[in-house]
Amino acid sequence: VRCRGRNTDTWEANGLASWVHRFDYYYPAEELAEWAPEGHDDAESASEVHLVVNTNRDQGIVNARLLGEILGNE
Repeated sequence: VRCRGRNTDTWEANGLASWVHRFDYYYPAEELAEWAPEGHDDAESASEVHLVVNTNRDQGIVNARLLGEILGNE
């Protein structure tokens, strides 16, 4: 699963200096919790589940750490 943040404030904005503004996003914990493998049928039938958090600057690291906390992996 690839989590590529979607900034709803800028997603459809015209005239942005760069496309990176569309993905400028820190996931709220509630939204990341929805992606937790335990809640998906695919996770139950797969031997491994990979979640990739690909956002801007430090957001990927911050989002991945938060997801790790949600999953109980610090």
